[in-house]
Amino acid sequence: MKRLPTFLIFLVLNLVFAESTNAQDSAKLPVIGVWQWDQQHIEANNTKDYEQLIDSVSTKSPYDMLVIFLRFPDYEVTSVNVIKKMKSLSAYAEKKGIGLVPDLDIRNARHAFIKKHPEALQEMLRMKEVQAGTHQVILEPILMRDHYSSGNILPYFSHQSILHRVITYTKDNDSIVPSSVRDITSECSIAKSSADTLAINIPNIATGTYAMVIGGFKHDYPDIFSPCLLSFQRSIMQSYKGFKIAGACKDEWGFPPYFPRYFRTGYIDYWYSESMASAYYKKYGRKLIADMFLMGTAQKGKTSERKKIINDYNDLIRQRNAEIETDFYNATKDYYGSNAFVATHSTWWPYPDKIEMRKNGLDWWEARRDIAQSDEVVPFAVRTSLAKKWGSKVWYNQYYKNDLHMQLWSSALAGGRIDYLDFTQLAGKKLNEAEKKIHLLNFATTAPLDCRVAVVFGYHTATNWASKGYDDTGMAVADALWSSGYAADLIPSYEIENGSLKITANGKVQYGKQLYDAVVYYHPDGEIPSVRNFFASASGTKIFTTEGELADNNMLIQHVLNYMHNHSMQTITPCSGILDNSWFGLRDFNHISVMPGLDGMSRMMDGGILKIAAVNDVSGDTIDNFTVDGKQVSVDAKGLVYVRFDSKGNLVSMAAGDMKNFKAGGLALTLPYRMNIALRKNATGQWEGEIQTNSIPDELKAITNKWETVK
Repeated sequence: MKRLPTFLIFLVLNLVFAESTNAQDSAKLPVIGVWQWDQQHIEANNTKDYEQLIDSVSTKSPYDMLVIFLRFPDYEVTSVNVIKKMKSLSAYAEKKGIGLVPDLDIRNARHAFIKKHPEALQEMLRMKEVQAGTHQVILEPILMRDHYSSGNILPYFSHQSILHRVITYTKDNDSIVPSSVRDITSECSIAKSSADTLAINIPNIATGTYAMVIGGFKHDYPDIFSPCLLSFQRSIMQSYKGFKIAGACKDEWGFPPYFPRYFRTGYIDYWYSESMASAYYKKYGRKLIADMFLMGTAQKGKTSERKKIINDYNDLIRQRNAEIETDFYNATKDYYGSNAFVATHSTWWPYPDKIEMRKNGLDWWEARRDIAQSDEVVPFAVRTSLAKKWGSKVWYNQYYKNDLHMQLWSSALAGGRIDYLDFTQLAGKKLNEAEKKIHLLNFATTAPLDCRVAVVFGYHTATNWASKGYDDTGMAVADALWSSGYAADLIPSYEIENGSLKITANGKVQYGKQLYDAVVYYHPDGEIPSVRNFFASASGTKIFTTEGELADNNMLIQHVLNYMHNHSMQTITPCSGILDNSWFGLRDFNHISVMPGLDGMSRMMDGGILKIAAVNDVSGDTIDNFTVDGKQVSVDAKGLVYVRFDSKGNLVSMAAGDMKNFKAGGLALTLPYRMNIALRKNATGQWEGEIQTNSIPDELKAITNKWETVK
């Protein structure tokens, strides 16, 4: 993220937020921005600049929550200076109605962790195959870094190299002959072992024979499986207990980043550590190093065995990362209160593929949050499913590029909001006006997007590199459904195993509160009886399994669409937008998925209908009369209109941006001037509303005296 000097940000806020609102969100959904602190201000004795900025955010911007990135070359979150500064400014911010959420991830204290636990370094196992005639094999580490080690912050350097094994073998049609496998480690010698080089001398091997050298490099990164990790993470959070912070942040957690280019280096790489090997042995009764050789190589007659150990390895990684995420969530509540907010997202590589699998085992649906969170171009089918998993009425997607206005409106149409990475991005008046209108929905509806179909992908098939279905999570099917007007949730099959996906008494598949009319079971994990039995018992939901003629995606998609159409399933406006790499420029990212356009209608789980129009004007286009489900809505508004009716056709909730006139479901209203307005009937059937001004016209007082004003 680009960082601005504090004084400049303060100036920007004062200049361009002069007409914006201070969001006092009655629905308790924050407007979130990210604020990265500079090292110079940690070192400064006074906090005047920071306090002035908080004043401006409080009075002249819509934000009520700022996630604080604490990433400095010379300081960590365990530093006294950082702790003192956060204590002072969080107290000041709270008085101004702004919640500060600091990034207390252990990676922001990795040097403190390693100093205390020098043995607990994350190791990458690197395997390299050579042919006969090779007498010396040189292994080198990857220089890894991410957003926690960017700029002047040191990368995750290698500290040490280790030789684990040297194994020889012959092949038959590219598959290893198991009877030929021989461990020759004792016959080899180490020519050089340093932090950045492992050179191994190997003896002469017969023509037609191969050798696999298995070495490791320990990196400047906390060992994910270290038994000390959770307690150290909690000790960091304990240091901030009693502060006026609004929560804590863990962002893109997992192993160091493994980019697509690393697959092309000629190495076979796996995450490893002695603690990991111990956990693996305890759970499966097998030695991890020995299994890793089979994981990385096809061997005759061992296909089933290989698939099993790959599945075991992936499960171990996912479950451990989910355990760490869950403990961070619980610790946040323990130290900062039950209402403390856990930011931000578990998604790193913004697509469910093999790159993300290397990062965290694709634990997105087990990384606990109160409100679903993602970032960049994570597919919409993932965002909506995460909202169902965590029972959140919206999802947040962190975004920061030039197409921000498109992402803002498209997200709202699909039941989402933007978490602004670099909070100054709302400095544009039109974008801020759009955010104000979308904020109305927080009052009018408490339900996420209604997705009547789900794509449940076989987790073990998609993550197993020995499987024909490897690296395919069914996104093509999910996208085809969205493009046809059927919003679909994407869910991994491990959500069945952990009990998150359920079967109702009438046989419906249920995820959170979402009930599905149809489910695509994509690339089944046939070896798991619990998953197979789950779908067999789903008598109230139509199940499509990618077997037989439906193994063809085109045939599968057509069958699902025919079923939905023939059973008159509710639709949304077909998705016309494209999520790709055009705007944010992530290296080697080549995925494409779909997104809602800037003009369309969608359905929420409470039965409400949302209409969006923002093709020509960032702050919203004109919306006039429209019909939905046979009900006429007469309106003069801009940007968005939301309506919800009861079973008798009476209006029970509405929201409209820049509204002048409205008539539908028994409510008729003409305002003296355009206003952002939201109305809903409470439990007693009385109207209550929200407006973004202190002045309440008589026309609104005639409807109700229960108004929340957003200044």
